Amino acid sequence: MAKALYIDDDLYMHRLVKLLFKDQNIQFDFVAEGRSALKYLMDNQYDIIFTDIQMPGISGIELIQKIREKQSSIPIVIVSAFKGKLSISELEYRNDIRIIDKPFTRKQIMSVAQELLKY
Repeated sequence: MAKALYIDDDLYMHRLVKLLFKDQNIQFDFVAEGRSALKYLMDNQYDIIFTDIQMPGISGIELIQKIREKQSSIPIVIVSAFKGKLSISELEYRNDIRIIDKPFTRKQIMSVAQELLKY
């Protein structure tokens, strides 16, 4: 079973993702902000990370930079309503980072997860 961390300050998104992935072989931990995510990352191993960009405390961009300092190869999915405003130069464009817009469909998020988890 794959293990995923979902970071978003919108608790509705936590419930939605839990529902969308209920019949999949992925176990999720959910946190509402970047500092908590960093603690979870210190205490757990994840196969994939989903993160919003606009959050209280550290932003999703800062969070990704901190994750990359410690775990350079973990796949990351940016789930944001601000995709159009994201500058690729802010991200180290890699094969293991994907960006999907909110709102997303079940098919969109499943497809990205399966691609990055390679199943």
